[in-house]
Amino acid sequence: IHCSPAYSDFYRSESESLTQITEHRVIKAFYRTRAKNSFTENSEINDSEYWTKFWQNLTNLTEITLSGGEPLQSNTTLKLIKDLSNHEHASKLTLNIITSGMSIPDWFFEILEKFNQVIMTFSVDAIGEQAEYLRWPIKWDSVVDNVKKSMSYSNVKIYFALSVHSLSLSCFPDIIEWIFSLNLNKDYNPLTFNYVHTPTWM
Repeated sequence: IHCSPAYSDFYRSESESLTQITEHRVIKAFYRTRAKNSFTENSEINDSEYWTKFWQNLTNLTEITLSGGEPLQSNTTLKLIKDLSNHEHASKLTLNIITSGMSIPDWFFEILEKFNQVIMTFSVDAIGEQAEYLRWPIKWDSVVDNVKKSMSYSNVKIYFALSVHSLSLSCFPDIIEWIFSLNLNKDYNPLTFNYVHTPTWM
C-alpha cells in the first residue's frame, strides 16, 4: 500500500511468495512483474561503480533523502548513514529521513549532531492501538520514544506525514491532537499528507 518491492525487502519477498501460491493468472503475473522489476530498480545497491561515483560527488550535495519501505531497517542504509557521519562533508549535509519510527538503533541518535541538519519525517496513520493495527508490527510506545529522542537535538526538525486512506481518516483528529501536544517549534507547520492510491478500495 505504502511502498513497492523496489524499496522494501519484506514487500519483495511477499510478492515472490504470492506468485507461488496464487492460482489467479492476473495476480500471479502482476506480482511476478513487481518482484522482477524490483531487482532492476534496486540494482545500484550492489553496484560498486555507483558507490564510487556517489562518494566522489558527495561534496556537491547539500541534501540526501532516505525513504523506503523503512530505511532504518535496511543494513545498507544504516551503513550509509554511519559512513556519511564520519565524512568531513557531514557538517554541510542535510539528511532527510522518512520513517515509521518503529525501529531506530541507539547509535543513530549519537551521530545526529555531526550533520548540518536532520529532517525526520515520521509516517503516521493513527496513534496507540490503532497505529499498531494499521502498521503491524510496530509498537506505538517505541515510536513515541523515538520521536521524543529526535526532538532533543537542536539540529533535528520533525515532520509528520499523515497517510490518507479509508482506514486512517477517522484517526486524524487524535493524530493531530497528539502532534500538537508535543509542543514542537511553532515556526513551521509539522504536518504533511501522503495519499494512498492503491488498492482502489482504500
